[in-house]
Amino acid sequence: MVSDNHVFQSYFDSVILNDIQQDIVRYVFKGYIEADKLVKRQEYQPGPAKNCYPYIRWIEIDNNCLALNKKYPGLQTSSEQNIIRNSFHTLISLGNVRITVSAVATPSSLPRTAVFRNNLASCQYRLDISADQKQFEFRGPESVKDRTVYAFVIHGPMPDNPRFPGFIHVAFPDESCTRYLDRVNLLKRFPDLIEELQREDMIQIPDKAEVKLNVPEGKLL
Repeated sequence: MVSDNHVFQSYFDSVILNDIQQDIVRYVFKGYIEADKLVKRQEYQPGPAKNCYPYIRWIEIDNNCLALNKKYPGLQTSSEQNIIRNSFHTLISLGNVRITVSAVATPSSLPRTAVFRNNLASCQYRLDISADQKQFEFRGPESVKDRTVYAFVIHGPMPDNPRFPGFIHVAFPDESCTRYLDRVNLLKRFPDLIEELQREDMIQIPDKAEVKLNVPEGKLL
């Protein structure tokens, strides 16, 4: 099975090195902390406050991740407009790896269906006929280095403390975004960093992103 071989995880790690992965974790944490501070400053009632959290986290995390392009040579970030022109998402690109960030209810949940996700995932992998022509065989990233390898960074809050994320995973969808083929638990991978972030309770991100909005050709905002 693909998931047993961790082929996506291994290839992802070879392109997206630990420093980048740790910064993504930092930026997600900062998004949660900033959202919590903003909501509390507004003194919202519990109901409206709960409604605000997901949207503010989304904005903060996407904005934070755009700054990665100032720190890592060759890494690109961009704000991409969706096909119906009602929203932008942050796209992180390095080599043939593409990453987007999504909030989900649980680690096993998939992000909501979106055309841009399906388009990116459609090149995730392919199956070829085996030498004896009796079965399909997975062709790993070694054979598809010129093809897109797509990963979600999925996250969700702690059930008892929405100030912090309860999980942050790098998850690799199948070609139709209907299931996960492999994943990396970033909180488990970097326990010392998580302890540091929770202790500091605030991460400084000095870099300012310089990003051009990518609007589909012929479309106006």
